[in-house]
Parts: sequence; C-alpha cells; structure tokens
Amino acid sequence: MMKTHLSFCVAALLLTVATPAMAFFGDADGDRYYVAKGSSIELDADDSANATSVAFAFGQYLGDRKVAASESEIGITVSNGRVRSGSFLGESNTDWELLHLGSFVAFQNPGPFKIKGKLGFAFTQLDVGGRSEQDFGAAYGVGGVFGPVEVELTQLGSDFTQFSVGFRF
Repeated sequence: MMKTHLSFCVAALLLTVATPAMAFFGDADGDRYYVAKGSSIELDADDSANATSVAFAFGQYLGDRKVAASESEIGITVSNGRVRSGSFLGESNTDWELLHLGSFVAFQNPGPFKIKGKLGFAFTQLDVGGRSEQDFGAAYGVGGVFGPVEVELTQLGSDFTQFSVGFRF
C-alpha cells in the first residue's frame, strides 16, 4: 500500500514539474498561461479558522481550440489558520499551515468569459502544532475566467477547500 501511495505522489510531482517545462517550450501563440493567486483555505474540522495562502499555477493548452489544458499549482500558507484542539489539560487554539501541490486537467469554454472545471490530484502537507501530516488524493474545482481575473473554488483532497482569486497572464 505504501509503495502505491508513493508511486502516486511521484507521478503527481512529475506532472507538476512537467507542466511548467511544457509551458516554457510552448510556441508563441498563447498556448501557455500563468496564474498568481491569493486564497482562503478552509480545513474540514470543527471550530477551525481559515488560513490565507498564495499560489502560482502553470498551464499549457492541449490543442488549438484552447478548451483543455494541463495545469499544475503550488501553494503555501502566508497566514496560519487556527483549529481548536483538546487534551486532558483543556481546550486550546493551535495554528495550522498548509503546503499543496496539484496537477489537473482543466476544461473551459472558448470566449472572453470562460466557465472552468478541473479534475486531478493534490498532495497536501498539513502542519499543526509541530506535527506534520501528508496526504495525496483526488482534487477538483470550478470557476470562471473574466479577462485576466480567475476565480475558483477547489477541493484539495478530502480535508481542504480553497477559494481563490487570481490574475492570469
């Protein structure tokens, strides 16, 4: 089981590294795009406060119609979230932070106002009170692209929901 989990992590990492490389070597016809995002990330836990993160996404269109793309994203917490934790000493608030890597296939309609959907995998590393937990799982999202502005709601694995607003260039 551990080897399978590790294989999926390695595959996701390779896809995450390959997409920027594909974007770098793309032609000059606008086949690649980049997105700088600010995000609010919600942890699926009782009595938790959201974290704020920054993320950067790289995309490479697949085909001439520009309705499908390979997209990779990396994000890191810039303002920690808080989660209530309990012990025999009583309840306390503990900071949490997140690093995430995602690899997606994204679909969007052509035109100036695009509806976007994406499906893929995400690796997440959650740090809570000095402990670290890593996970790898399915990820999906929906959003819209309005000129250079991109708005998305993305589920990263089973524990995190990300609402992001970004600038696409």
